[in-house]
Amino acid sequence: MMDVTRPWPIADQSVNLVAGNLILEHVTDLTAVFAQIARCLAPHGRFFLSELHPFKQYLGGRAKFTQANGQTEIPAYTHHTAEFWQAATQHGFRLIHFNEWWHPHDTQQPPRLISFLFEIDRDGR
Repeated sequence: MMDVTRPWPIADQSVNLVAGNLILEHVTDLTAVFAQIARCLAPHGRFFLSELHPFKQYLGGRAKFTQANGQTEIPAYTHHTAEFWQAATQHGFRLIHFNEWWHPHDTQQPPRLISFLFEIDRDGR
C-alpha cells in the first residue's frame, strides 16, 4: 500500500498508462495525484480514471465493505466533475473520453460511476 499523494517511486516519463479505480474519492486534494501521474507518464501517455459518481455521493452513497463482524464505511470526499477536469488541465492533460455508468437495475437512478480517459499533452497539441 502507498500514499498516492506522496512522490511515487517511478521514473519521470517512464510509463504509458496509469489506471485509477475508486481511489481518488479517498483523497482530499486531487492536485498532488495528478501531478505525480503527469510526471510519470511518457509523452502522449494516458490516464484512465473511474470513480464513484458525484451524484451518488450527493445522495449519500459511500464506499463500504462488509465483514463477519459488521460493515465498515471508508472515509471519502466528494469531488465534483469539474474538480477532475480542473486538476487534469492544470497538469497538461486533455480529455480523450468521458462516460457515466449505470447498473442495469438502476432505472431512474443517477449513474453509479464516472470515468475519464486523459492524455498528457507535452507538445501543446
